[in-house]
Amino acid sequence: MTMAKKKIECGLCRYWHSDDGLKTGLCRRSPPVSSGWPSCYASDWCGEFCAKDPDPKQETDTAKEEKTKAHTVIAHYINRWRDLFGTTPHLDGADAAAAKHLLKGRELKEALWIVDEFLEEPPKWNADNNELSLRHIPRAANKILLRKGER
Repeated sequence: MTMAKKKIECGLCRYWHSDDGLKTGLCRRSPPVSSGWPSCYASDWCGEFCAKDPDPKQETDTAKEEKTKAHTVIAHYINRWRDLFGTTPHLDGADAAAAKHLLKGRELKEALWIVDEFLEEPPKWNADNNELSLRHIPRAANKILLRKGER
């Protein structure tokens, strides 16, 4: 098995800065000298390399897709609730986390089906205790899926 070689070059270093995003930039590893910050190419390298931290503002495509799916589950839950009960459910941050949890290891279509089943025919415990919020669906998902298998 061959190991992937890490790319170590100035353009990928946390100390390298380029105003124009091109091939040249400034190394800010040490304080500037009288002539300013040392200039170097993005493809250069030295023994002081330190990888850049990922930018928390930039979401990966996977994170964006997961967020979009979670929003779809939440919107579906709200619409089904309105259809069945004629009101708008109360939601908070825990419900967003529940939507993400419901999607773990599941396709969106299955998660939406679980939401429908939960609201239309909730498990007995949930119905008896009036626990019908979105945050309760992930815990009831396996019971709902078992019911599907019994049909």
